[in-house]
Amino acid sequence: MSEKHFFLGAMAGFVVGLLFAPQSGKKTREETRTYYFEMKDKILENLSEIKDVTRETYENVVNTVVRGYEDAKLITSAEASQIREELKQGYNRIKDLISEPTMPEEE
Repeated sequence: MSEKHFFLGAMAGFVVGLLFAPQSGKKTREETRTYYFEMKDKILENLSEIKDVTRETYENVVNTVVRGYEDAKLITSAEASQIREELKQGYNRIKDLISEPTMPEEE
């Protein structure tokens, strides 16, 4: 498992832990968890195409992706706010992971 996957898994685990706080419905928590992972992947895809990721750029990508899920009514505004803040806290680590050189695949 790469360091990038480990970090993202840990971050996701923290958010999932927050989502398991008393809420209405197990299904809602499961859907929100699924959407979180989808958002994380979309954010990383967008950032991987940018050469110099600034905090402002990172936060704009996070806001855009999370807003898309909120606008589609896939998550509530409270869930969106919580996820947005958690993702924004990971800027420094994400920047380091994105800027790491990738190893060529073995043939």
